[in-house]
Amino acid sequence: MGQEISPLRRNWYSLEQKKDFLSAFPQSGLSIKKFCRHQGISEAAFHRWKKRYGDEPFRPRSLYSREQKLALIDKFKTAHTSVKEYCKRKGIEEKVFRKWQSRYKDSVKTNAGFARLQIRTAATNSAGQLFAEVKGIKLYQAVSASYLKELLK
Repeated sequence: MGQEISPLRRNWYSLEQKKDFLSAFPQSGLSIKKFCRHQGISEAAFHRWKKRYGDEPFRPRSLYSREQKLALIDKFKTAHTSVKEYCKRKGIEEKVFRKWQSRYKDSVKTNAGFARLQIRTAATNSAGQLFAEVKGIKLYQAVSASYLKELLK
């Protein structure tokens, strides 16, 4: 039957070992390809570690307290931007932020999508009278709830 196929060898590196690889690379003066070959690690793993940990590979598991996470989630709701853009500005991984949103969804104060309306009664509104005012936006006729929701975003 010829050649015997050896099982794939998979190395598991501790956080400390990953830190050592990442910090040794710039001092080596080698290309990533040569450095990885010399160290016996795959380029893919090296790039993944570099992307994941950056220059400071071993930060504490969470840099943010529960209160800070809740504050960031709450601020996002008024940021008027995408999750991706917000996370980029705040220096948070999008995946991590979405996990926080999922974990703390019941803890974040929400206003259930309702806005306080000040309605002035009038028999007819064809003469251009003010129908309602919402956060400084003047409405001169009745509008749907979905329209109001879009206005308030």
